[in-house]
Amino acid sequence: MSFLTKLDWGVKVLASLDACRRVAFENIEDAARNACTMSSCVFQPGYMAMAHQLPVAGVVEAVIDGVREGCRTFGVQAKLIGIMSRTFGEAACQQELEAFLAHRDQITALDLAGDELGFPGKSVPFSVQPARVMRAGILPSMQAKLPGRKASGRRFVNWGRNVLDMA
Repeated sequence: MSFLTKLDWGVKVLASLDACRRVAFENIEDAARNACTMSSCVFQPGYMAMAHQLPVAGVVEAVIDGVREGCRTFGVQAKLIGIMSRTFGEAACQQELEAFLAHRDQITALDLAGDELGFPGKSVPFSVQPARVMRAGILPSMQAKLPGRKASGRRFVNWGRNVLDMA
């Protein structure tokens, strides 16, 4: 079973924006139950929205609301990290970017993930997005150990940003 196929099972429960909010809230609750006082919530709204055709911007809002409510309820601090995946194409990535930028004060970082070989970091519009993200006060990042990522990793370092080595 492929990596994304396994993830598909998890996002099928996200049939509504309320379900997205509830899962985000429960993630903070789980952190509190495990004695965590600080947490990061990493999410890709386009992927979360896909199975039930939810609005991507609505998913971002729901996750922010659920995390914020969980933080108030359980006394946990949380940082939100958004994922924009090139795997689903430029239009999907652009839609995720716009949704994140609309809530820039709540998003700590954005990770440019996905198909580096099919959509390299030097391609348009991906090459201009880190500058746009930085102007919004959000840290751009990318995973560096996947095929084709070495050159893009160098570009991110040259931009003075962090490269997440998560692979």
